Amino acid sequence: MRHFSVTGALIAAALIASPLAAQDGQPAAPMSAHDLVTMPRLGAPTVNAAGTLAVYGVTTTDPESLARSTAFYLLDLGTPGAVPIALDFGLKASSPAFGLDGQLYFLSSAAPQDGAEARSRVWRIAIGKDG
Repeated sequence: MRHFSVTGALIAAALIASPLAAQDGQPAAPMSAHDLVTMPRLGAPTVNAAGTLAVYGVTTTDPESLARSTAFYLLDLGTPGAVPIALDFGLKASSPAFGLDGQLYFLSSAAPQDGAEARSRVWRIAIGKDG
């Protein structure tokens, strides 16, 4: 003979009711290939040697033209709940990485002067908690 407790019955009822309650709203449309292509993509983060700052990129895709653009963000890892700060390198950048000197290095094919040859170069900037 099995004996069910009131607590066990309540737990079972809660477990059964949770999926049913989640289905009450309007069902979400299934993901399409277009959704997959246009979802924002999170790039690999880079962390400074002290472990206090992280820089990461987010690539977004325009749903109409499918043109991609990447924005970089700085996050203070030492502050709980810190809000990411958008970084503006002043030119199109890729592959940011912190050096042992605490500076942020990145690649860009932007020419340093007008008329200079467009080729990939390593750039360096000093960066603090406020960007």
